[in-house]
Formats: sequence, structure tokens, C-alpha cells
Amino acid sequence: GLVVHSAAVFVAGRALDAQARGSLALSSVERCTASGCTLVANLTEARQRHAALSTADGGLLVLGGVTATGMTNYVEVVSAQADGGSAALAEVHLPLARAGHTATLLGNGALVVIGGETPTAVDTPSVLSKRGLAASFCEAGKLAVPRKGHTATALKDDSVLVVGGTSAGLPEASVERWRLHGAGCPD
Repeated sequence: GLVVHSAAVFVAGRALDAQARGSLALSSVERCTASGCTLVANLTEARQRHAALSTADGGLLVLGGVTATGMTNYVEVVSAQADGGSAALAEVHLPLARAGHTATLLGNGALVVIGGETPTAVDTPSVLSKRGLAASFCEAGKLAVPRKGHTATALKDDSVLVVGGTSAGLPEASVERWRLHGAGCPD
């Protein structure tokens, strides 16, 4: 995943062959600026089709994806001061492994994980939410259309604009606006 933070781009794991679904993935997390890229950390496992987003302190949160052994629900945090390693959040996993999903941080502090594909190769409409790095994820709602490979953009009113992707193997042209109702997960 690519994540922009303070004029730098994080590149966290990626497929060596973007055209091949089962291709080899990389475990490196690199911080790239106009002057080049430097290794920041290595994930515990190489992965692709994961979600990644910047944390408030300039670190990186990497969620789910596909590893050499299949889909994972593993969540890792790469510290802004990483020295070649990453900190695994052993107590925080996605409730179910998924790939092709998005992770979006809302202005109210909620992290939402939207859609993706499950280990049974079913596209899911599931939306998960949590507040704080140590909190557990909870089911926060469903999309109108199950999808993976979509985009999810946080809007100023703490709703999320979900666009495109694929659903049941076909291109999905729909756009939907999803909103976290109430406080989301219990604290």
C-alpha cells in the first residue's frame, strides 16, 4: 500500500508482479521522498492486497492482506522511528482475514475497515470499526454492495465515500456514502 505522510510516501509490502494474483510479495516498508527511498522496517511476513494508513505520530498501520500462507487478519504498526523492525499488535487482529479492503481514519478518531474478500473468496459488504490502537474491532455496518479493490475516502462529516472496485468478479461502477452511526464500537 502507498501512504502519504508529511511530504513522504510509505511503500508497505507489494507484489513483485502486479498482474499475477498469486505473485511473490515484499515485506519491506520504505519511506520515499524526492531524494530517494530508505528502508524503514520489515513486516513480520511479506504481504500484498493489504490496507495501510498513516498513524497520527507518523507511523504506519498495516492491516490484513495475503501472505505466502494465505489471507491474514494480522495487524502491524511500524513506528515513525522504526529501526528495521515493526511492532505487531498481537492483541489486535481483524475478526476475519481479508484482502482487497480499505482502511480509513475518520476525523472523529474512528478507524473503519471496509469491504474486501474473505478466505472463502467471497466479497464482503462488512464494515469494521475501532477507536485507538489497542481497541478491538467490531462490526459497524454493511455496504449496500459487497466489494473489493475499491477506494474509500473520508469526508468532513465523518462519512466515507466508497467508489468502484469489483463485486463477484465483475467491475463495480456504483458509488455509496457510508456513515458510522452512533459512537461505533464500545470503548
